[in-house]
Amino acid sequence: MDTMYNCHTVDVIIPVFNGERYIMRAVETASDQTFPPKSIIVVDDGSTDNTALLLAASSFGIPLEVIRQENRGLSSARNTGIKHSTSEFVAFLDADDEWYPTKLEEQLKVFMVADSERNLGVVYCNYREIDAHGNVLVSKPLPELRGKIFTELLDGNRISGSGSSVLARRDCFIQAGLFDERLKACEDWDMWLRLAMFFEFDFTPNTLVKIRKHPENMQRNETVMFINSLVFYDKWSMHVRSNHFYKSWCLNIVYRIAEDLPSLKSLRLTKTVLSEGSKKILFRSTFGCVEAYLLLKMMPILIIMLKRAFRLKEYA
Repeated sequence: MDTMYNCHTVDVIIPVFNGERYIMRAVETASDQTFPPKSIIVVDDGSTDNTALLLAASSFGIPLEVIRQENRGLSSARNTGIKHSTSEFVAFLDADDEWYPTKLEEQLKVFMVADSERNLGVVYCNYREIDAHGNVLVSKPLPELRGKIFTELLDGNRISGSGSSVLARRDCFIQAGLFDERLKACEDWDMWLRLAMFFEFDFTPNTLVKIRKHPENMQRNETVMFINSLVFYDKWSMHVRSNHFYKSWCLNIVYRIAEDLPSLKSLRLTKTVLSEGSKKILFRSTFGCVEAYLLLKMMPILIIMLKRAFRLKEYA
């Protein structure tokens, strides 16, 4: 290893809940890095399967610290890991994801060659999606965002569908705060936005992460995802007051409402979760009235839904 790395340390934080199927592979890929982390911190968020037994019986070349806590969610588990970390850098690895061997080395190199005047806080990378068995799925390359990217991130989570692609300076979380434990989804997007308010981002284009898609993923629970999207929109609505990004947020909401019809569950959730102030910002063309906005956009939404239905039929 180049001597330029010798004075730098990385802690890997792996949150896990009932992850017996994948956890050992995740820890293995973290320990087999060409730049070895100082420690691997696994936060067991109240698992009831064999996760704890597997970790207790394991042995790796990297010090492994297992912290067990009551089930409080992904954000809480990541926060526990950050609080126990002592290294200069932290890297997050979800328990069902994997890293390529050079992941930490290539990202750390970006930090090392960065201009000293840059306030660089986060480096992310491209990823590849895999299924439950490790088979590679189709993945689109991420946009190469560098520098002050707060505005670009408002338009969507451009970093990845997982926290597993990020290497960050640990002291960034002192200024930006920890993960929002109210959020059971969108918590990573929320964190990247808060980090982007204070720090610059950079990118390494190589594919260094495998993100696993399987039936147990949180993203499969559409109701949970929708509720947390609404909480996220409510939290950040003030920041889209003066730009066009609120339009895509609104369309995401009304598209979900339309998909649920004739059920009014999603409409009720929207009216309940969003504050009056957020509704007036997001649905400004109808003075905050969600129902009126839904009627206004119903025709283009129906066209989109019909096109989607025909595409699904073609591939069935």
